[in-house]
Amino acid sequence: MSLSMKTQVYESIFKSLLNDLYRIQCDILSLQIVLMEDDFQSYPTERYLKYMMIEFDNSNLDSFLVVFNKKYKSAAEEHYLKMQEINRLTHNYNVNIEMLMEHLKDSSIDINTKLLDFSIVNNSISFLSQEIIQTAQFIYGKNSDVGSSLLHYIKRALDFYQLSEDHITSKDCCANLKKYENIITPILNNYFKHTDIISPEEPILLAYRLISDEIERSDSAVKKT
Repeated sequence: MSLSMKTQVYESIFKSLLNDLYRIQCDILSLQIVLMEDDFQSYPTERYLKYMMIEFDNSNLDSFLVVFNKKYKSAAEEHYLKMQEINRLTHNYNVNIEMLMEHLKDSSIDINTKLLDFSIVNNSISFLSQEIIQTAQFIYGKNSDVGSSLLHYIKRALDFYQLSEDHITSKDCCANLKKYENIITPILNNYFKHTDIISPEEPILLAYRLISDEIERSDSAVKKT
């Protein structure tokens, strides 16, 4: 694979990961709200939480060690280490999801511990997103559009909702979830602060819509403890 082809392939992987993390962040928040509404007297199915886990194919990481000539050897080794860090953070995130899974279905564990587990998962998403963007900029330069591409993904999703038949707007959902604003907005602001999105207002509005929609699905994916 040529250097330019490899650049395109891995940039697309970075963008896909970032988009997935945005969706997962909305899903995690929706689940947290559903369980808080029920005072944690229920828990999600294992299948539902496993949907929140991230698959990162590290089988091709060695390609970053491919030396096209001696001039690029040092850079290739640095890129490899950066990719290994993304791999490590992905693994840590999945471990945190598994821990959340175990604690949520254990009625003997107190609510504060479960809320702490959610906080740890949310922070893991933020750290992983930050590392993806910083790694893309490290490898491809400050002009990498990995961070800003997230806004294009969000706008496409907004277009989809605007064409939906129920005509529920993101602003309606924002009003309906107002009492959870002190939980949702700081987490989303933390997620977007490392991207190239200057104003996160639009993506946060969409997140409220995604969270609202996912709450309905989460209700059918929980069991009583």
